[in-house]
Amino acid sequence: MSAETIIATVQAVIGTVIARDPEGNSRVLQQGDPIYAGDEVATQPGGLVELALVDGSSVTLAEGEGATITEDLVDSTDADPMESQIGDATVEEIVAALERGETLDDLLEAPAAGVEGGTPGEGGGFVRVARVNDDIDPLQYLFPDNVLGQPELGSGNDSSSLAVTADEQPPAVIPDDEDPGAQDPGDEDPSDEDPGDQDPGSPDPRSIYSDVSAHTVGSSTQGTAATASGLKQTGHQSASVSLDEGGFYAVDHQSNADEPNAIEHNEGLLFELAQPVDGIQFAVQGPVTGATYALYDELGGRIATGDLVVIDGVATIEHSESFSYIAFFGGREGPNQSAYSVKPLGVRLVGTDDEDTLIGSNGDDILIGGDGDDVLFGSEGNDTLVGGAGNDTLTGGGGNNTFVWNAGDQSSVMGQPAQDTVTDFKPWDGSSGDVLDLSDLLQGENAGNLDDYLYAQTENGNTVLYVHSQGGLAGDKDNADQIITLQGVTLGGSSEVIIQTLLDNDQLKIDQ
Repeated sequence: MSAETIIATVQAVIGTVIARDPEGNSRVLQQGDPIYAGDEVATQPGGLVELALVDGSSVTLAEGEGATITEDLVDSTDADPMESQIGDATVEEIVAALERGETLDDLLEAPAAGVEGGTPGEGGGFVRVARVNDDIDPLQYLFPDNVLGQPELGSGNDSSSLAVTADEQPPAVIPDDEDPGAQDPGDEDPSDEDPGDQDPGSPDPRSIYSDVSAHTVGSSTQGTAATASGLKQTGHQSASVSLDEGGFYAVDHQSNADEPNAIEHNEGLLFELAQPVDGIQFAVQGPVTGATYALYDELGGRIATGDLVVIDGVATIEHSESFSYIAFFGGREGPNQSAYSVKPLGVRLVGTDDEDTLIGSNGDDILIGGDGDDVLFGSEGNDTLVGGAGNDTLTGGGGNNTFVWNAGDQSSVMGQPAQDTVTDFKPWDGSSGDVLDLSDLLQGENAGNLDDYLYAQTENGNTVLYVHSQGGLAGDKDNADQIITLQGVTLGGSSEVIIQTLLDNDQLKIDQ
């Protein structure tokens, strides 16, 4: 069978499932999509896909599983389909179970185990594949422990994160908190009626942070604060985390002179992030007199320090190296001291020259792909997604998102345009919608020559924009150096109508 041979069709899909062809091009699967020979299929956390093979049999991949679809797969599906590990559970039952917060384990049979786990030469009835759980880089989920006793992320910003949702953070006041960072996440805290009942081991890459802890520190940050582990392993004494109704975190030192909802002199607040990031934004309220911050890598080593700078109520902190912890410290200048609190807003993730999968948080994130064929997921929030060069797949997720193309993202090879896909572009609903920002990509365009830069049409239920960054369309869309497909979106009308509609609704930016 050739690589163009259709081996299977997506019968049903839950959550996010990705297919990657032998050339490394990735796409997000939807019901009805074809699967070709050599495609690698991998499920994200919470995902499940059922594939209908050309011979009439079916294959199901649950969350965390991957398979390379080859001709051997069709030849090996001679098992009784009634032996499927899903058993009698239907797709509708699985969806209902996930909505109730249950795991797929509640619906699946226990796998064969022990000396009588199955007939020699046979696998489980759940799925027969040519290769299962190959190294489908970068969609790997490895969670070894790091030196802090916390789950360690996979290398790079490939979304291989283990996180705790914001609902699992410390309550507004944690009395008698000796060292929450050093506690066993499975231990029950009698003063904690919610976080202790949650499972902090569930993968959830959409959290901004997985833990926050309060500390007392000296005037110098060279001692306890020199490493994240130094902070986490040092007794908190009387310091605990405070959280107000607005979501702002601070340190309650529980002394007579202390402001319980502020980070003051000799106080520190440490955030453990859900995944390594290249930048992060916090809303800040209150005076930051003499306040500083420190960044730490995955192993807890300090890689940067700086003065806390706030512009329009927001602190934007970025670094050339990815960091996994950030600590805020109170400060003093003469008789005045800081008294501020912070609220995480969103993260910034930057890809590499390889093929990256970047997954944002539940905040307002900035995701920047590299030169490879990248897969970007904004998750929740109002996100900004920059695919970069290559053929990228962009999914905004919730909120109103902005998809950006910059100069240099287009292909430089004539007749081989870069081809990017936006899987969930939100058309104008009367009040809001997603935005396509081509202002940096288009060079020299104006109202009188826009036809030389853009051409739009409806194709197979999608809206496709043909772009030439230098205005070289000349009435021929085949001259495009960048193609943007809005998957599942039908705007209708001629090219002029589609483009003008996007412009009128502020969903297309073409000017600097």
